[in-house]
Formats: sequence, C-alpha cells, structure tokens
Amino acid sequence: MASDPISISQELRAAGFTEEQSTLLATQMAARADDLVTKLDLDRAVAEIELKIAQLDHKLTSAIQELDHRLTGEIRALDHKLTGEIERVDHKLTGEIKRLDYKIDLLDQKVDGLESRLVVKLGVMMATGFGLLLAAVAIAAGQVG
Repeated sequence: MASDPISISQELRAAGFTEEQSTLLATQMAARADDLVTKLDLDRAVAEIELKIAQLDHKLTSAIQELDHRLTGEIRALDHKLTGEIERVDHKLTGEIKRLDYKIDLLDQKVDGLESRLVVKLGVMMATGFGLLLAAVAIAAGQVG
C-alpha cells in the first residue's frame, strides 16, 4: 500500500469506498504515517542523544579517574618528600639539642666549680677578716692594758 494520500484514496475507491470516505481515510492514514515517522525520528534522536551522553559520561569518568590517579601519585610523592624533610630536620634538631645539652652540662660544671672556689675564697676572706679583727682587738687591748 502506498503512503501518499492520493494513492491511498485511489486504492480505497477501488475497494468500494466512496470518494468522500476514501479521501477522509486516506488523509487520516497519511497523518498517522507521518506521526509514526515523526515518532520514529524522535526516538532515533533520543537514542543518539542518550548514546552521546553515555559516551561523554564515559570520557568524563575516565578523565576524573586519570586525574584522581595522577593527583594521588603527586600527593604521595609530596608526602614522602615532606616526611623525609621532616625527619631530616628532626634529626638535625635532635643533634643540635643534644649538643646544646652537653654545653649546658659543661657550663653547669664550670659554675659548680666557680661556686666551690668562691665559697673557699669567701671562707679565706672571712677567716682573714676575723683574724685581722682579732689582731686589732689584741693590739687595742695591749695598748689599753
């Protein structure tokens, strides 16, 4: 059967329909055929759009995964580098702290030695001063007496 209204109308008249009936039916059938073609065109367009969306989604997902993988690698490398740097600085500071602690211990020992010598000198000075005082008292007592 043909799809244009004139051919359909002629076939319907040959089948025994009146001209009016055949024209009306032919017009309706042609309109339905056009609607069906339009629906099929729309369905095909929707399918093409869905395919493009799926392709774009796949590309985007792949790009995100690649970026995530690359960034994860860079983060790990930076973390490793930073950890190494922190350990190096920590080791250096620990050594410096130990060296300063040793110097502080030496200074404490020197201070303790100086304190001991100062105590001895003060004791000698006090003894000398007390001795001089006694001598002065003895001299004064000798002059008075």
